[in-house]
Amino acid sequence: MKKAISPIIATLVLIVIVVISAFIIYVAVSGFIKPQVNPRINIVGKAITSEEGKKGIVIVTIVNKGDVPLKIRYLKVLDPGVTGPVCYYEVKNVVNSGISDSGFSYLILGEPEIPPLQSFDLVFALRPTLGNLIDKIIILNVIVYTPQNTEFVQLASFKYQPI
Repeated sequence: MKKAISPIIATLVLIVIVVISAFIIYVAVSGFIKPQVNPRINIVGKAITSEEGKKGIVIVTIVNKGDVPLKIRYLKVLDPGVTGPVCYYEVKNVVNSGISDSGFSYLILGEPEIPPLQSFDLVFALRPTLGNLIDKIIILNVIVYTPQNTEFVQLASFKYQPI
C-alpha cells in the first residue's frame, strides 16, 4: 500500500500554487491596465489692437481643463488667407516657425508644460495674404502631448477683431 501525502503538506503546496498563480495573473494584467488620463483643453483666441489691423497680433490662451499636465508642441494656422511664417513675440522656447508643405503656417514650441487646471498664453503675429485681418476667421490647430506621449489635437477658431 502506498502512503498518501499528509494533509499539511498538501495544504502548503496548494497555497504556494495559488500565490504563484495570483502573481502571474497580476503581472500579466498590470501591463494592460494603465491609469486613465483625461486630456482636455480649451483654446480662446483674441486680437490685440494693431496698426490699422494690418499686423495681426493675436493672443491665444490654452487652458488645460484635464487632470494631467500637457506639453504644447505645435500650433498650426489652418488658414489660406495667412501667409508667411507665424511671427512669435512673447512665446518662449520656440524651436522653429515656417510654412508646411501643405501651405499652412506653423509654430513649433519647445514643449512648454501646462499643469492641470492652469493656462498658457501665446502671443504671436499673423500676416494676411491681402488687406488686413479685421473680421477674418482665424483657424488654429493646437497639438499637445500627455506625459504618456499621447497626442491630443484641438481645433479652434475665432474672429479677428482688435480690442
